[in-house]
Amino acid sequence: VAALTTDQVAAMTTEQVAAMTTEQVATLSTAQIAALPTDDVAALTTSQIHALSTTQLAALSSAEIGAFSSSQIGTLSTRQIQAITSDGIAALSSDAIGGLDTFQIAALSTAQFAALSTSSVEAFSSDQLAALTTAEVSALSTDQISVLSDQQVPGLSQTAIATLTSTQIVALDNDALAAMSTTQLASLTTSAVSALTDSQLGALSTEQISALA
Repeated sequence: VAALTTDQVAAMTTEQVAAMTTEQVATLSTAQIAALPTDDVAALTTSQIHALSTTQLAALSSAEIGAFSSSQIGTLSTRQIQAITSDGIAALSSDAIGGLDTFQIAALSTAQFAALSTSSVEAFSSDQLAALTTAEVSALSTDQISVLSDQQVPGLSQTAIATLTSTQIVALDNDALAAMSTTQLASLTTSAVSALTDSQLGALSTEQISALA
């Protein structure tokens, strides 16, 4: 397999690619890996995906990474996840995002996290959001914050809530803010509380208002 040209690799059928052993997959050069069509990448088994080195993963194009399924992305180690380019992370489908476990979520770099599309953020479960590090929360753009739903926000940890800046908090939807527990609201910094709009405050109950710093 190592002797195949990139043109030969690109011409392989999905059946041929899926039939490769993990040892053969591990010997593919970065040029060969990058030559795989997206349908061939989608045909890789989870064992084959798990056999990829961090160097091989870093060589995959965003289109190739975008072909990953939830089961394929879910089989990657945290080191493998970290090897994927930010453009590759941005190309993941909502289905693939759902395949990330909490350890993989926490392993994402701030650059990778910032690259996530709003549809990817919308796909996060409350458990996945609970795994966010403070650095990842700080990396959230206002566009990403604005799509968080009232089903997702209760999953944010107190530490994560305390990290939200005044710019981020005003981007939060009224319903999402109203879904916060009193414990979460009490974790907001004074600058974040001061930034709340009249509309956001109007969405809170009297008990929630009392919990604010």
